[in-house]
Amino acid sequence: MTYNRAEIMKAAWVEAKDTFIRFSYSRHQLRGLFAVALRNAWAKAKNAARMAARSAESIRMQIITMENTDRLGWDGLQKLSALRTALAQAEAREAAQRPALALAA
Repeated sequence: MTYNRAEIMKAAWVEAKDTFIRFSYSRHQLRGLFAVALRNAWAKAKNAARMAARSAESIRMQIITMENTDRLGWDGLQKLSALRTALAQAEAREAAQRPALALAA
């Protein structure tokens, strides 16, 4: 699996600059902000790759499990939204693979 490192660095720099400006950090704190932003960008990229590798059925089962819990909270709602987006992408990916498999047979 390859990651677009340039995009990860750009996303980290944008996040670090945004945090720097929004919370009025001093100049010497920028390195620490960038380190945290870079870790976050890598985590997001790895999570996106993990979600892209999952099957639609496994994502669907996780959505059903989350929908049947009593309380989700804000983090749970965000995760459920991300799972629904990943489900749509996985279904589209699997639908695109089906005709290719039918032609090969």
